[in-house]
Amino acid sequence: MFLLFLIPSILGSPESDAKDLNEAFNYSTLITVIYEKKYLERQKMMETFRRVYGEEAYFNLWNKLGDLPKELSIGIIDNQAFYDAKLLNLGLTRSFYDEDTLSELMLTRTSQEIRTIKKAYKRLDHRDLCDDIDGRSSGDLKGVLLALCAADRDESEVVDEKLALEDCQNLYAYGPYNYRIDKDGINSILFNRNYNQLRRMFEIFSEFEYITPIQTVMNKRTIEDMIEQEYSFSAERALQQYIKTMKHRAGYFASLIEGGLRGVSGERQVIRTIFGRAGVDLSEIVKAFGGKDKLVESIRKSQNLTRITKQALIAILNANENV
Repeated sequence: MFLLFLIPSILGSPESDAKDLNEAFNYSTLITVIYEKKYLERQKMMETFRRVYGEEAYFNLWNKLGDLPKELSIGIIDNQAFYDAKLLNLGLTRSFYDEDTLSELMLTRTSQEIRTIKKAYKRLDHRDLCDDIDGRSSGDLKGVLLALCAADRDESEVVDEKLALEDCQNLYAYGPYNYRIDKDGINSILFNRNYNQLRRMFEIFSEFEYITPIQTVMNKRTIEDMIEQEYSFSAERALQQYIKTMKHRAGYFASLIEGGLRGVSGERQVIRTIFGRAGVDLSEIVKAFGGKDKLVESIRKSQNLTRITKQALIAILNANENV
């Protein structure tokens, strides 16, 4: 039995790093060769590995270290879009339909990120992400995920007060006072408006008074109340995630990490969040958590993470220059 230690990364050439990775036979090598590398170092190493050995490095690791959590082995992928795409691919194309991972990734990524993920997904397995979602999901959640997969969101930061008011009126009209609730209409508002526009609309919605067709005034309620009332369980739970992301993106991801460390959502959640956001907004998430020192200490003390996971996460945090 060997002991695992985090030792300082020794800079080598991409060729020597790729050779070390190909010959990796234990977790210590994995930590030193991969996770302690900075993003650009890992990227060069992965490109070299593909060229020299003709396969993706994570396939190599799966064969040698099969008990490694998939989020951790996939985490060596040098491209954030491919990381998300591979997790989506595993959740959609294997026998186990991973609804939680699918919902989280689709609902917390921007339209630009989803467009990039769709291209990566196609390159991975020559499959279309939207087609796979259509074939595996169902009910209200299917409509939500397909609307997101279209990636048609306005990506400006402009807020239109008149449009926000109109959207509030339409949300009420599409909902409880419409004989047939128009979920597509609700989805088109939630997933086509830019984030600033949605935040402003949420504020107006909570103070809005809707005059029904029979001239009664509907009581004020929040957007969360409307979603709870109108959507089935899976879609409702997913959309509540989405609203939290809209209101405070970094804070929401920080709460996912905290929940995983406490055992609420498990080890995979912590890995997925830190690795999935490492090249995007991890520094903001760490700040929302309370700082790097607090997060590292929380990882060390967590009773819900394996030793290799703790070491990999701390190595990634230390290698990220912006954290």
